[in-house]
Amino acid sequence: MSRMTGKRARIEDVAAAAGVSTQTVSRVLNDRPEVLPKTRQKVLGAMSKLGYEPSLFARGLAGSRSHIIGLIAEDLSEPMMAHFIAAVEFEARRNGNFLLVSSNVNPMPGQPIHERMLAFSHVDGILFTRLGEGEQEGIYLKELLAKKMPVVALGDWPGTEGKLSSVGIAETDGGYQATRHLLELGHHSIGMITGPAGNSAARGRSQGYAQALAEKGIAVDAGLIVGGDWSFGSGFHSAMRLIAQRPDSTAVFCQNDRMAIAAVQAFKQSGRTVPFDISVIGFDDIPDAAFTDPPLTTMRQNSNKIGFEAVRLLQELIEKPDAVPQRVEVITTLVKRDSCRVR
Repeated sequence: MSRMTGKRARIEDVAAAAGVSTQTVSRVLNDRPEVLPKTRQKVLGAMSKLGYEPSLFARGLAGSRSHIIGLIAEDLSEPMMAHFIAAVEFEARRNGNFLLVSSNVNPMPGQPIHERMLAFSHVDGILFTRLGEGEQEGIYLKELLAKKMPVVALGDWPGTEGKLSSVGIAETDGGYQATRHLLELGHHSIGMITGPAGNSAARGRSQGYAQALAEKGIAVDAGLIVGGDWSFGSGFHSAMRLIAQRPDSTAVFCQNDRMAIAAVQAFKQSGRTVPFDISVIGFDDIPDAAFTDPPLTTMRQNSNKIGFEAVRLLQELIEKPDAVPQRVEVITTLVKRDSCRVR
């Protein structure tokens, strides 16, 4: 609305206030290069004075950028996803964009979420953690790339090198650092509660676990590895299974904090004290990690850095469609608290 009249300012009002044509105002809105800097400043000043808010939908119909970017998340309930979305939204706004977020959990039949986003929102580009399940995911990705839609993936996408820009955690390094910390504390019988089978993050963290053990000449013992699914419940039950099948374990690397927090409770119920009987290290550094009993040692993800890099790569693809796809990996850092001790 106009700050002067209380009515919503129109493009004609901006043109009159700046002393230019409506076509010139439109050129400024669409970042056209032929507008003189002095004229551009006059138009922007008039917009600010009138409180003019351009219609993103109308700009989309005109074939210009909508200044909306989409984000398709696998699960909005994940604590780290909330941190990531906040970081992406901050970077999007800083670059003059709006963020549209949708979840890929329980997708509606008949039309994939990315197609609905493109059909109804006229997004300039898409960030995503997942597009679909199984083979469908690869099909959907090929469709997006064929349409020349700027897309950036979050996570590890094997086989897309040179075709797809992506940002992810240095998963293998994170798993390595977590396991090495336990080894440096003197532990040798180190259990691991993994994420879902086939998940790229779980796979990378498991590889890091194996690398750290190999450096110390310790073979991977399958009996010390129990599968989870990132949830609190799976962490609790997996920890109980680990205790039952390998009571000699003195430490456990949980591949996310939710499973680690639940594992601590499982160990307590089984009569073991953390960290005196068994040490526990997690991954992510969710807010709850610092307030568990005891506070959880973990590997911290830098959500702000991940969000910054994701938006940066997408912005580059939007502005330069022929830009070479890039892969960016963000290093995790060890946060030492009280759930681990010297063996």
